[in-house]
Amino acid sequence: MDFWTLYLKYSSVGNSNQTTLQISFLPTGEIDYTRTSSSDLISATSLISPIIAQLGPNIDPWKFLNWFVVSFYWLFLLDVGQSFPTTYTTKPQDIVVLEIPNFLSPVTHTSRNNILLNSTLRQGYATFMNDSILPFLNLSHIAPFQPIEGQDLSMIPGQRTFVRSYDCVFRQLRQGFSAFIQVLIADYVLLAGGFKVFCIIARMMQKRTAIDGTDSFFS
Repeated sequence: MDFWTLYLKYSSVGNSNQTTLQISFLPTGEIDYTRTSSSDLISATSLISPIIAQLGPNIDPWKFLNWFVVSFYWLFLLDVGQSFPTTYTTKPQDIVVLEIPNFLSPVTHTSRNNILLNSTLRQGYATFMNDSILPFLNLSHIAPFQPIEGQDLSMIPGQRTFVRSYDCVFRQLRQGFSAFIQVLIADYVLLAGGFKVFCIIARMMQKRTAIDGTDSFFS
């Protein structure tokens, strides 16, 4: 695809109805005015006015937003060994509720707009970072982003390894004694907790009956 669209949804205070604004961007980071209405752009600019105030006059807020999203997107694909995006259509019956993707109908796109592979796009994004982002973050003293021309980027697609944080591969029954100890410990935690709650309630009732001058159930 030669564009991507940002959907901004918002509702006014006291009004549950949502309004959706569509802002489309070209691969170069500029707004696609053929797919973005002027009214949506004016409303969206007003909506993100706090962000604009934080960025200051030297940074184009929409170009910054595009740079952030697109850079994160392609770097995320790189982490999982992909150089091209794959999208999925939404099941019609689920559009309103959950917008569940239909994983049985993948749509594969080209890597033409990959900022890591397209030298023209890569240079544009690097220039914006060096000239706008780094000075804004007071990081102008660090070395600017260097071009990666001449490097072999054809090996980006490939297998990646996901490291799991647990060792159990499949469920299996514990040995008799080990299972008994585990159940005993679990029951002790539950019983001890319940007993403490009972003691707290009993103590409160004891104090209340003592203040009222009536006989205590616990005396």
